[in-house]
Amino acid sequence: MYNLGSLYDHGRGVEQSDAKAFGWFEQAARKGDAMAQYNVAVMLDTGRGCEVNVSKALTFFEQSAKQGFSQAQVSWRGRQDKEIPADEIILIILIMTASTNNQ
Repeated sequence: MYNLGSLYDHGRGVEQSDAKAFGWFEQAARKGDAMAQYNVAVMLDTGRGCEVNVSKALTFFEQSAKQGFSQAQVSWRGRQDKEIPADEIILIILIMTASTNNQ
């Protein structure tokens, strides 16, 4: 399910569709896939492929974070006590990913 979501997310072999990507990611997330939970959280947080729902986004960030998914941990911890704009979270994640890839 996660893989199908990824195909629709990136338009690989299928027409790109945020809504279809969200649907597949959500199915995988509900079955416990940490990466899918993170993707659903980001999509809910930004309204990509679905309606914005910050409360549900935080729940999915938490589920993914508790499974050890580092990007979700950053997002969830950073937003527990205060609202951090989604673009700032994305910047933090990009910086962390870049520094991890350069090691």
